[in-house]
Amino acid sequence: NTVWELLQGVLKLSNTLYGKTLDLKDSIKLLAPGPIELLDSTVSQDSKKQAEAVDLIKPSSDPQPPDLTESERQQRFSFAVSQVLDMPLTDQQMMLQTTNTMERFKKQKVLLEQAQQYLAAQVSLKKAFGLKLDADDEDEKPES
Repeated sequence: NTVWELLQGVLKLSNTLYGKTLDLKDSIKLLAPGPIELLDSTVSQDSKKQAEAVDLIKPSSDPQPPDLTESERQQRFSFAVSQVLDMPLTDQQMMLQTTNTMERFKKQKVLLEQAQQYLAAQVSLKKAFGLKLDADDEDEKPES
């Protein structure tokens, strides 16, 4: 749950800082921890079919297939998170080669906490100096 919450927090800060409205892929949302009803409302039917096509989830009308154990769901979620983290390819490969899912989650937690602190600091600094929080504003002149 912590990795999922941190990932959402980092995405929100990033969107705030850069003036974007990016979202996580539905295939990750399907594997994320939490009540299925909440996750199901954020996932489109087309995305479910696409996720099934690339084998990120097993084909089923249920967003979390009954034959997917909690351990398998956690493992797939940890791999999906590893793929979206911004890190050098060698680090990403090392993360993906980690055989223990809980170890992978611990590494992801550290990376996401660092990213969250960095982005929060950037947002605070831009606000403190009256700079716009928008990637489209290239000159970053103070607001009047």
